[in-house]
Amino acid sequence: LDCVQQFSVSDRQLFNLHLSPNGDLLVTGGYGRKIHVMDTQTGHEVLRIDDFKQGVEDLVVDDTFSRVFAVGNGNDVRWYSLVNGAMLGSLRCDGRAIGLALAPDQIHLIIATYDGYIESWNIETSKRELRFEAHRNVITSLAISPGNRLLATGGDDGAIKLWDLSSGDNLANILARQGEVPYLAFEPSGHILQATFRGGFAGIYDLLYGNMLIAGNSEFHIQRLGPSASTPDNIASVRAWSQAILKMTRRYFTPADKGN
Repeated sequence: LDCVQQFSVSDRQLFNLHLSPNGDLLVTGGYGRKIHVMDTQTGHEVLRIDDFKQGVEDLVVDDTFSRVFAVGNGNDVRWYSLVNGAMLGSLRCDGRAIGLALAPDQIHLIIATYDGYIESWNIETSKRELRFEAHRNVITSLAISPGNRLLATGGDDGAIKLWDLSSGDNLANILARQGEVPYLAFEPSGHILQATFRGGFAGIYDLLYGNMLIAGNSEFHIQRLGPSASTPDNIASVRAWSQAILKMTRRYFTPADKGN
């Protein structure tokens, strides 16, 4: 790949980059305690939001690229207009907010707090609808399935956990033992989950049948939380168990998940 544009955004480390659908704007956040909106054609800054007490550890942008949601004020999460930078709303979590995911319905904001909890907020009513402990240590990544049914969380312990987003029930855990999980993403089908690990290992998991589609040379196992006591500990046994592992999550994969 050739570099087609290069410009300076901040003299501090950047954590997050979000490119607009047509590629003309870039939204960034990082240790500099600011959100910068850059014109990618000219490299000029078109908007700066300077409203943070700490580094902007995470931010998300809505589907219309009109609002940005950000952490960087302790327990507070705030969102701003990407037109003029005005603050549009805020909410306060029970713990320090460190991670965000905006559900595909554009109404529910999922927040990870430093003490390992997940909070689900309705941003239209400003009410918290769910709170549960997801990891004993720090949550490092979040992803929501296209149908708003499943939440995947990654931790600094290398565990990936799957949750029912309406109830907070833990459906299954993927234990890859590859270190911190900095990135998770669902494919449009809703049942393929991509993960990367701090050590450079990447995995692609078929959640509907329990297959690990790409495993590299990793040692891993998938733990299903249910009546079965069987837990595979290598790639071959996972594939042989494909009809049993995560079978209980079938009900989450509906046409609503597949149509996005």
